[in-house]
Amino acid sequence: LKFKNGKIFDKEEITIKDTTGMNTLKEEFISGYYYKKENIPNKVILDFEIENLNLYMEYLREQSKHRVEIIIPKKGILKDLCNLAYENAKENLNLNEKLELQKNKTLTKLKDILSLEIVPNYIEAYDISNLGDENIVGSMVVFENGKPLKKNYRKFKIKNVTKRNDYACMQEIISRRIQNYKEQNDESFKRTPDLIFIDGGKGHINVVEKVLLKENFNVKLFGLVKDEKHRTKAIVSKMGEIEIKSEREVFIFLTKIQNEVHRFTITYQKKLHKKNTFKSHLGKINGVGEKTILKILQSYNNTEILREEKPEDLAKKIKIDINKAKKIIKFFNEN
Repeated sequence: LKFKNGKIFDKEEITIKDTTGMNTLKEEFISGYYYKKENIPNKVILDFEIENLNLYMEYLREQSKHRVEIIIPKKGILKDLCNLAYENAKENLNLNEKLELQKNKTLTKLKDILSLEIVPNYIEAYDISNLGDENIVGSMVVFENGKPLKKNYRKFKIKNVTKRNDYACMQEIISRRIQNYKEQNDESFKRTPDLIFIDGGKGHINVVEKVLLKENFNVKLFGLVKDEKHRTKAIVSKMGEIEIKSEREVFIFLTKIQNEVHRFTITYQKKLHKKNTFKSHLGKINGVGEKTILKILQSYNNTEILREEKPEDLAKKIKIDINKAKKIIKFFNEN
């Protein structure tokens, strides 16, 4: 809890999984929490004894460039503040435990519905999106212990399929995912998922399962299908649809997965489409070749930024003649 002029103005919750050696952990937390931190207070109030108190005060003084007093009160207002912080921490811990139990309950229920051998704590989901025969993309999102693991999300620009064919596109991205797993160069692909969901029905399941069997990638595979209003409807297996609307927690969880993979895929596709449109416009400018176009694309995300750029800044940034820079900016302002 953070106080200023005797009033609480902010609070911060930090969850620590490893609780072995509580006394050591508490002391390490003090040094870790304030390391290179801005706005270190003049007073730090603790509800536990700490060895080498002067050493820690010196450490905080070095970090903050001012005197910091560490106080361990036994009674009075400062002790009341410690108690308040403790009650806040206890309340947050109880809430987090309830949320964890709910997630575990949902994942266990999903395990039962799908007749899995283990609780699916690490789930991957895939989707495909296209605008005609161009800009066909796919993506992978990851959920670990019921939460999105965004650092492991990955995008796929379809390379081997030139026309709209969801089956072939899904086969390609799953094949590339397995190849990455074999190479072990990317953290996102080093783990074998407990469960894979793909956006699609029985046809998608059949073609993707051929890839899994061919590559000996032993992972349970299911599809997620939507209704006519584009809302999550059911899980699909080789045997047919599995109704989930009666299982509220599982239904909400799978809707979240399906919405997330769709959002991530569409966002990537729109960005790629915008970049390709930008590139095609650059190709219309007389005297601007492929090398110059590549430099512009590496330095500018869109036409709006380029329109507002000064010719001399553009020329300097991508190392071109000032007259060519003027021509480029003029083109985008006139079109």
